[in-house]
Amino acid sequence: MQNIRGTLILADQVYRTRDDKWVIAGTYNSWSTPGKRLQIHGFRVYLRIQVDTPGIYPCRVLLIDRIMPPTVPPIQELQFDAPIASPLSPFEAALCLPELEVKCPVAPTKRQRGRPIGMALTLWLQVGGEDIASQPLSITFRHPKDAPYGISNPPNEPAAPKDG
Repeated sequence: MQNIRGTLILADQVYRTRDDKWVIAGTYNSWSTPGKRLQIHGFRVYLRIQVDTPGIYPCRVLLIDRIMPPTVPPIQELQFDAPIASPLSPFEAALCLPELEVKCPVAPTKRQRGRPIGMALTLWLQVGGEDIASQPLSITFRHPKDAPYGISNPPNEPAAPKDG
């Protein structure tokens, strides 16, 4: 078996500068919304693949619903080949996944306060048929009056000092 290593990062922006530096901005692994649907206009994905043996490696990036049985097809799938000329020079790329719409089965006004409805998605990188890297993405549909996760104060209210 070959030694294949990889990285997969989900972000708002991924691009390469003229100086060959990668910029990855707005990384996340969860998304919370009070709406009835979430429309995402193309996830940006940074990936890096490094191998011990040069060659052309078939790759797949899959977006799967972890709650569904494994026999259910991926929500999205991209396939491409990664040409890797040297073990000292990894393959790096920025991908844009197709637009995604996720609908909540319960209308916002019918949701119970403090009881969000969630989805557990995972972005998966396979190289040469092997699972190499993954990135979780939790999508939570909350009651419109519930605060987003990580925000303890309603908007436009000053934060209270913490004891500590």
